[in-house]
Amino acid sequence: MIALESQNMREKAWNIEIKAREMLAHAQELVYSLKALMPTQYQKDNLEAMLALFLEAQGHPLPEHSQTKSPSAISRFLNINPWSTREMIRVVRSWALQTVFNLYLAPAQNTALK
Repeated sequence: MIALESQNMREKAWNIEIKAREMLAHAQELVYSLKALMPTQYQKDNLEAMLALFLEAQGHPLPEHSQTKSPSAISRFLNINPWSTREMIRVVRSWALQTVFNLYLAPAQNTALK
């Protein structure tokens, strides 16, 4: 009985690790898609710096905590540079829906079909 529970826990841990890897792959695809929307390398660099602030999860997502860009550069990126907010929203929304479908709904459909 204990061996069976241990096996179940290992399987669950393995499934969680697989899901985390899938999410990471999807997140990387999203970042590349968002960077492709930026018209210049300068804007791509600022987007990367801004995303890094959120991904560090240190509770300091403010521009002055960036290690790679100045606060004024990030501010200009957010407030002055022309980039399509609508297109970014479309990309993020599409990515989120596809990820939810791939990770949660598609496996359930495959199981139901068996």
